[in-house]
Amino acid sequence: MLHAGKRLFAIAFSTAVLAACGGGSGGMVPGASVNGVPSRVVPTATPPNPNSPGTTPTPGATATPNSPGVTPTPYRTPEPTPRWSPTPRPSSTPRITPTPQPTGTPHSTPTPQPTSTPSSGNVARYDGCPVFTAGDYYNADVTNAAVDPNSANYINSAIQAGDTDSFYASTGYEKVNNANSGTSLLTVKQKVSYHQFPVPYPWQSGYYIERLSDAHGMVVQTQDCHLYESYSTSYSGGVLAAYSGANWDLT
Repeated sequence: MLHAGKRLFAIAFSTAVLAACGGGSGGMVPGASVNGVPSRVVPTATPPNPNSPGTTPTPGATATPNSPGVTPTPYRTPEPTPRWSPTPRPSSTPRITPTPQPTGTPHSTPTPQPTSTPSSGNVARYDGCPVFTAGDYYNADVTNAAVDPNSANYINSAIQAGDTDSFYASTGYEKVNNANSGTSLLTVKQKVSYHQFPVPYPWQSGYYIERLSDAHGMVVQTQDCHLYESYSTSYSGGVLAAYSGANWDLT
C-alpha cells in the first residue's frame, strides 16, 4: 500500500505539471490555477482497497501441471538403500578321526614238545615215595634228548621277566625236610591276601629253609607221600609264614 500511494502521488504530480504547461488533454477544473494561471486536473482512478468491504482480490494464476506448455518436473525415484547382510561364519572344521592302528599280533605261547616217551617202569623215588607216577614226563630220561625248538624263547622270557643272573642248579641250597605222622601241623600265615594256604603244613623247629632269596621250604610227609612247598618262608616264635605255596600227592 505504501508503494501504491507513492505511485499515485507521482502520477498526480506529473499530471498537474503537464496541465500547468498546457500539455495533455485533460479538462479544466473550474477555479484551478497554478501561480495564477488557470489549469486543468485529470481525474485519476483510485486503486481499489483490498481491505474495503465488497472487494474480492483476484487470485494469481496457478500453473496447472496439465496445462499446455507446462512440463511437470519428474520426481527422482529414490534408490533403494542396500541392506546390510551379515557375513556368514565359516562352519567349524570337522575333526579328523584318527585311523586306529592295528594292534600287534600276540605271540602264541609255544607248546612244549615232549623230548622222549618215558619208560613205564622208570619212576624216581624219594625215601620210599614215588616222585609222581610211572610214565610221567617228570620221570623221562632226557640224557640224549634233542634240544627243544622253543628253548631260546623260554630263556629269553625268563630274562625279560627280570632273571638276569642266568640259570643255576641250586645244588646244596635246596633241601627237603622229612616229616611223619608225629610232626606238628601248622596253619601257614599269609604274607599277602591273594595267596592262600588251604591246608596246614607239617613243620617243626630246626627245619631247613633255603638260604637264597627264594627262601623255599619243602617238606615230604613220608608216610602218605605228600609234598608241601612254600616260597619266601619264615619261621619264628612258633609261627610259620610264607608268600605263596603248593602241595601235591606224589602217588
